[in-house]
Amino acid sequence: MSIQLSKGEVYTFTANSYNTIICTLDETVLWQTDKSESEWMELTEKEGISVSKGSVIYLYSKYMDVELPVVSGANMASLDVLYTVTGLDIGSIWNIKQVVCGDSHTAIIRNDGSLWVCGDNSFNCLGLGPTYSTIDRVSEFTNTGFIVKQVACGKTFTVIIREDDTLWVCGRNDYGQLGLGHNNDVTEFTDTGMTEVVGVTSRRSVTFILRVNNQLWVTGYNSRGGLGLNHDDLVYTFTDTGIDDVLMVGVGDGHSVLIKEDNTIWTTGFNNNGQLGLNDENDRHVFTDTGFTGKKVACGAAYTVIVSENNNVLSTGCNRRGQLGLGDTIDRDVFNDTGVIAKEVFCGACSTVVVKEDDGAWVTGWNEYGQLGLDDNIDREVFVQLGKTVSTLDIDRHLLLVGLNNIVEATGQNFYSQLSVGDTVDRNVPTNVTYNN
Repeated sequence: MSIQLSKGEVYTFTANSYNTIICTLDETVLWQTDKSESEWMELTEKEGISVSKGSVIYLYSKYMDVELPVVSGANMASLDVLYTVTGLDIGSIWNIKQVVCGDSHTAIIRNDGSLWVCGDNSFNCLGLGPTYSTIDRVSEFTNTGFIVKQVACGKTFTVIIREDDTLWVCGRNDYGQLGLGHNNDVTEFTDTGMTEVVGVTSRRSVTFILRVNNQLWVTGYNSRGGLGLNHDDLVYTFTDTGIDDVLMVGVGDGHSVLIKEDNTIWTTGFNNNGQLGLNDENDRHVFTDTGFTGKKVACGAAYTVIVSENNNVLSTGCNRRGQLGLGDTIDRDVFNDTGVIAKEVFCGACSTVVVKEDDGAWVTGWNEYGQLGLDDNIDREVFVQLGKTVSTLDIDRHLLLVGLNNIVEATGQNFYSQLSVGDTVDRNVPTNVTYNN
């Protein structure tokens, strides 16, 4: 018996008894187990796959329609189309470790540590080197050649933690956000000299890093005290805040929030919309205890959302687009309970996504570009079910989703090709991304 694979389609092969698939072709067929974190592997001539009863594997023929012989229990197997590949390769169901949305560019890290980028390449912020120095946008995810542990994206700049825990940066540097001691732009990834880095967060024109012992260091734009250094001068080099018990950091457009090891939540910076959650609209220049506790935090442009220790979602700050998820567009200056229970939260400029215990994504807020993925461009004032289960995601003016099956989809603003769908047309429903291999 044999099975037929059509070019460009991903299949699930389910074994209801012991089966062995033998490939006798010179053309490449790729395969992977459904729960493995390994790379896609090539099934080449004279090789086979033994599939145990009740197991599932993925099969994909990249170049042509193929016929694969099946032996031993062939009549007890089923083959179903899972997904049609629309890009250049199988990339849309890679195993993904991290996705990050900058203002107008996007980065992903595969489980092998490789860093892939797309979108706006102003200031050579994608880190693709001299070959791309005259290219203003990259329409599909492209391999930078760097192996990294973590990536962060701001407004046309990118920051990475490499395998040796050093910090490297490239792109725009007008406010010192690269932490290099000057404000000159950098066109290739450059070593900052920072070592023992375990975490990084960037937004707009600031970068926050965590070093060993969870020490918080900061650099960049600081006009309203958003760096928590008790002044409002620009900072051109990474500076120790003196806080060394930080679990997590959220960064907005002029304000920042941290969660300490005791789960207390502290805020600093711009507070014109009550985004600090301190029951007033006065700026702060040092991190100030909000009186709330939590285990997750995310910041939008001028608002903050937290997940409490009991998984309650609370929000404060600007609410003009319904991003607080409170059923109205009234700003708040103290954390309000949304009535939603979730385990994760992500914030774009004015759009919010939470992930519930069942891995379902729910969205609210600004939707001008279709970034909520709801098949329209209408803002929401309460959390609405997206209809996607996810392993990870990120959002700015565009949204990138990684499904539990590792399929990567994108929606929202695409003027700079930041969705990696091969064009510059905005989307308002999640669309499979493509890759430049």
